[in-house]
Amino acid sequence: MNLDNARKGYAFEGDYSEVYDDGLAHLQERLRHQFAELESTDATKDAATIGFLRGRRCSQRDLAQIEVSNTTTARVLLAGREIILRADVWSDERVQDDLREVGYNIRGEGSGGFVRLVNNRSHLNAIRDTAAEPIVAQGLPNTLGVTASVGKGIGGPDPVRSPLPEASRNFHNYALPGVPQAHGAGPIVAIIDTGIPGKLEDGLPTMIRRDGWLDDVPRSESNRDLLDYLPHRDGYLDHQAGHGTFVAGIVQRVAPNAQIRVYRAADTDGFADDVGIADALRRAVEDGARIINLSLGMVTRDNQPPPALAAAIQHITDTYRDDDKVVMVAAAGNFTDPTTCWPAAFEAVEAVGALMETEDVENRDSASQTGAFKPASWSNRGKYLNFWTVAEGVRSTFVTGYESPVFDNDPAVFPENAWVLWSGTSFAAPQIAGAVARICHERDKTAPEAVEILRRHGAAVENEVGKAVRILSGIPRR
Repeated sequence: MNLDNARKGYAFEGDYSEVYDDGLAHLQERLRHQFAELESTDATKDAATIGFLRGRRCSQRDLAQIEVSNTTTARVLLAGREIILRADVWSDERVQDDLREVGYNIRGEGSGGFVRLVNNRSHLNAIRDTAAEPIVAQGLPNTLGVTASVGKGIGGPDPVRSPLPEASRNFHNYALPGVPQAHGAGPIVAIIDTGIPGKLEDGLPTMIRRDGWLDDVPRSESNRDLLDYLPHRDGYLDHQAGHGTFVAGIVQRVAPNAQIRVYRAADTDGFADDVGIADALRRAVEDGARIINLSLGMVTRDNQPPPALAAAIQHITDTYRDDDKVVMVAAAGNFTDPTTCWPAAFEAVEAVGALMETEDVENRDSASQTGAFKPASWSNRGKYLNFWTVAEGVRSTFVTGYESPVFDNDPAVFPENAWVLWSGTSFAAPQIAGAVARICHERDKTAPEAVEILRRHGAAVENEVGKAVRILSGIPRR
């Protein structure tokens, strides 16, 4: 499809110009590494990566000990020795006594109607023929989701210079009205992710940017990206540290007047569990967010929706209706096929896939000249997708720190006020969330009305459902 036509309805790209310096060839080389990782089907390599991340958690009992199931198909990650149980069942003191007797302890009592129970003592076969067995049988596996991006050292992120002209590198200059803007603050956009760096320093260089970007995002201990936590504080950034900062920067680039709120549900390796995501969703809506971004996804056994997340989304859709309806936007996933990925697959969620550039072979023109794109080979597909946008070589804000030599023989250094190049459907979703926020603000529309405006003006995608919208440009392929 040709996205130049899509821009006639509502334009985003070009509102704030980007610059390509002499390092473009280097960026394109780094991008090829990211493509290779996203498109890799090497099960051995994948298992080794997961095995490494699993191993480094063994001394962290407050974190999920990961089990892998269904390895012959799409990977399903479960929290080992954990179950989630309906809160009303757990509220019975006799139930609590029976479960504690065999080693279960509560590790999270959220507002989503479920509790998270962890057993670091007894195996399931040791629970048989006890009073707890029928209770444990009611428990459901605590499914884990992962951030939908390339991991450090195996493809991204890669440091780049600011993509913005000198005059707009400070956010307060960038946010000057280059397009018609309504006065006052825009809508609240909640980002459920790895969190955002706080004002404290934990053995790493300063955590707060000094260029104005993301200054107004509230910080607290509950939403702080811990950055350097696993397996212990060693002076290096963890596997997905900074992911929430990158996502938040994309929203702010697209919708400078949005009120961004970040909720930490994923840890610094990029893993989030069903209960944690569900609770963050509920908190975000209760705090006033009507646009929510989820740049993460999970695959479940038999494609069944994760129960806590399903309950939270049902509660939100039942409670908030009409003009108060909540728009939830999620990454479609990087599984390269129609694998069902939650929460994107929920009917109430706007699922966003990734586009790649194509070329006019005859004229050797790239999409940057022709506007022609197609779904990225590594992006999820499927009937539940609603939108597509460019997610290869996106540039956004990042954190300060050092990449671990465990991840990469040539570890990257991320300076103060860092910008990086990164790929994944993680970075398609916040473009749509930002676009919805900006339309709400500029046209005085509700979030659902803004979604419909995007849908009407999006371009059709050949052989796929969902509409493509051109927002951020990404690095052109070569």
